[in-house]
Amino acid sequence: MVNFEGKDEYPKKYFFGSSCAGLKKNANDVLLIYSEEPANFSCVFTKNSFPAAPIIVSKRVMDSSNKVSGIVVNAGCANAATGNAGIKDAEEMIKAAMEATQSKTPFLVASTGVIGIRLPVEKVKKAIKKAPSSFSIAGEEAAKVIMTTDSFPKYCITKYSDYSIFGISKGAGMISPKMATTLTFIVTDAAATNEFLRKSLKKAVEKTYNRISVDGDMSTNDCIFLLANGASGTELTGEKAERFQRSLENSLMRLALMVIKDGEGATKIIRIIAKGFYRSDDARAVARAIGDSLLVKTAIHGEDVNWGRVLAAAGKTCLPFDVEKVAILFGDTKVFKGEVQRYDESSVKKYLKGNEVVITFDAGQGKEKFEYITCDLSEEYVKINASYRS
Repeated sequence: MVNFEGKDEYPKKYFFGSSCAGLKKNANDVLLIYSEEPANFSCVFTKNSFPAAPIIVSKRVMDSSNKVSGIVVNAGCANAATGNAGIKDAEEMIKAAMEATQSKTPFLVASTGVIGIRLPVEKVKKAIKKAPSSFSIAGEEAAKVIMTTDSFPKYCITKYSDYSIFGISKGAGMISPKMATTLTFIVTDAAATNEFLRKSLKKAVEKTYNRISVDGDMSTNDCIFLLANGASGTELTGEKAERFQRSLENSLMRLALMVIKDGEGATKIIRIIAKGFYRSDDARAVARAIGDSLLVKTAIHGEDVNWGRVLAAAGKTCLPFDVEKVAILFGDTKVFKGEVQRYDESSVKKYLKGNEVVITFDAGQGKEKFEYITCDLSEEYVKINASYRS
């Protein structure tokens, strides 16, 4: 087998291989991530009320196993809303991955693609069995396999002298907190307990993926998997544990920002900062209300200084405000403070032409704040999603 040995930046003892099951046009659509040493792991799953079969099956793996041999994933078919047959298909994917790698511990399983279509499981199983023959693909190639409407592969590497972290992600549409429509896989050769990994991942996701949105829709297939095989011999304790937490959060934020940048039809990243609140939950609610507003998103796409849409979006939370204390800023320019302010609209419009826009809503009440990251909404988003199945 050939893995990333010799490529010092990659975590040790992980193998990535891909193959084609015919689910995507002229591209590999099955990815096998294999850890030569069974890995401790953590998972975060979608909160959608209709979880896809691979989500159900991976939850069972998490509940019944202390270690996994890796991750097996297909793109091009979500295997969602497929009943008991879909669950059996997801289980068959795990079985095929174990046979292909001669593993005794199970794999986590994930899928992405169109909902409501039965997985051609025999074709997928054949592709899984072929995947180990390509156990030399690099990070960019692995990220390409799980792409659907993505326009570019999303991956990142963090290298320290004693261990590494490598991650891939996919997603461009159906992106909303409580997990965004994404599959994200993080592997490290550091050593950590499952309890540590679960606490670490939960904290990191709250600070990253649960603060992003493209269109406010939540998928049935969202998941983030974190594997740690300990191959570096580095134990995550004390200061090393704190450094890992920062690095994990940084890796997930880098990937999350790639998802937002690649939002279907997006031309701008929009950062919503809700500050000056007594309660953090209120700051979160207002930031999300503004960030999910189609009127706000289309105004920013059109480079329209329509601060009234921001005010109205915050107001739909029905929270109590003292309007005289409320301020709205586009970048550094205050456009509202209890009433419209004097400002140079041409300079603000010039600011809105940039690739990244910051909108601040200051309630003027307390010290709590929350940042939410989204993107603009364009005609291209409608074109992509109006013909997704065709």
